[in-house]
Amino acid sequence: VVESDVARSEGRLAEAGDLLKRLLEFDAANGEARERLGQIHVQLAEEATEEALAKEFQLEARKYFLIAMKDPQNEVAYKANLGYGQMLVKDSRFVDALPPLEKALQLKNSQNLEQYVRRVQRAAEREAAKTERLEVERDEKLEEARKAAQKAGSALKEEGAAE
Repeated sequence: VVESDVARSEGRLAEAGDLLKRLLEFDAANGEARERLGQIHVQLAEEATEEALAKEFQLEARKYFLIAMKDPQNEVAYKANLGYGQMLVKDSRFVDALPPLEKALQLKNSQNLEQYVRRVQRAAEREAAKTERLEVERDEKLEEARKAAQKAGSALKEEGAAE
């Protein structure tokens, strides 16, 4: 883990990730290695120049975080929940970010994290309201289109009957 930290601090993310993956071959239950792999993949996603590659790195980060979030060591579970929540916030997925952030707060309460969670809650409320508003607008447009199609169908029937 220390070698991986050194490689990561020097910007050699791929090497740091490889070292942690090798560690997992010998110690598959190592939650700390999984949490750090999650962090490395978040960083790789941020540095990716192609969107598809960034999404792939995010999926890998998610996989490592989700496993580490179940770690029996509170510190590992805390870091994994926090890292995953922060990754989702960076992706503007505030509603999805709340559960892991709240779990991190439950595992390790701090004033800074409490304030951060409150800000994310407000953003999540705005996101939910926007989603609801867009769904209502979509439903209204679908209803208008349905009525227009119905009216056009009726007009065609009348036209056909008149001939």
